[in-house]
Formats: sequence, structure tokens, C-alpha cells
Amino acid sequence: MKRNRIPVRINSYMTNIHVGKRSIYPARPVEYPLDKNIESLKIDAGVFAIDNQGLIRACSDIARTLVLTNEGEEIYSFMKKVVLGLMHTMKVGDSGEDIYWRGIQKLAVQESRIKNLNMMPADFSLMEAYDRDIGHLLERQESWTFGLCKGNRNKLRKGMIGCVEFHWPFKKYGITAEDTFVLTEEGGIPISR
Repeated sequence: MKRNRIPVRINSYMTNIHVGKRSIYPARPVEYPLDKNIESLKIDAGVFAIDNQGLIRACSDIARTLVLTNEGEEIYSFMKKVVLGLMHTMKVGDSGEDIYWRGIQKLAVQESRIKNLNMMPADFSLMEAYDRDIGHLLERQESWTFGLCKGNRNKLRKGMIGCVEFHWPFKKYGITAEDTFVLTEEGGIPISR
């Protein structure tokens, strides 16, 4: 944060752990045993963005995934690169939908490889059927009103803080890559790595 002269600090407020084979269900806290048959373990951590006066300016979450198979790790590594790469392409004036389609296009570059790994259905198209948001701006509560999603024509402004995220719930996997950015005149700067 200091390196980029961003006047906020990040504090954590919650951490949830999701076993991949049940992460297609709503993320309600439940007791669920870990065993040797899990293929992924998602860690979803809530963060506050706090200004120099100690006021909470926004809250959101970041996510990391421990993937225990080669094919799952390959997907996760690619998703992390797309998340961080997409942040660097963001500009003041981009709409939520502009960013959504740029992100989906970046993910779709590896669609045939993902299918070869048997990590998505053969008849599925990311460009046609991926219908989930790929991030949102941080607001003062966890629910958001500005999504990086289809149909959002709202424009980004300098100083906005948000996150980019991709979720991959498939078979026994629950893989998520999510990071937080702040938008400057030069573009998006990752602040959670």
C-alpha cells in the first residue's frame, strides 16, 4: 500500500473455509469434515479498507484455493493470472460490463485446454454461458451494487476499490481466485498481494 501511495490499510474481519465438493452450495457455516478425498479447499477472507483517520471505507473479501490435483492447480494458476492481468487493463470510464467481457475473453483463451483437462463440460462455452459476475466494487457492507457483470453500464471512477474474482465450481472442485484493486489514473493496482 505504501509503495503505491494508497491512503488505506487493509484489516481482516472474517475467514471461511470451503471444501470443494460442497462449495457449489450456499456458503453457510456448517461442520464439514476434512478427509483425504478432498480435491480443493477454498479460503475466503473478509477485509476492511480503512482510511488514515481510521474510518471503514469499504469491505469485501479475497479468496485463495488450495488445490490438491494437477488439473485443478493448472486451472487455479491460470485464473490467478487472469485476475491480476485484468486489473492492469482497467481504466477510468470502463463500465462493469466492459470489464466483464474483457475478463471472460481472457478466460476463454484457455477453454480448449480446460476441456482437455475434463474441468468443464465439452458442450459448454465460456463466452456464451458463463453467467456469473466476475467481481464488484467494495462498499461499506458485503452486499454490492456495482458488479463487474453483464448489463452494468456504470462507469469506473478514479479512487474506486473493488475485487476481481473467478469461481470454478465443477465436480468435486470449488476453485476461486479473488483479489482487490484500487483504480488510479494509470489503471487498476492490485492491493491484496
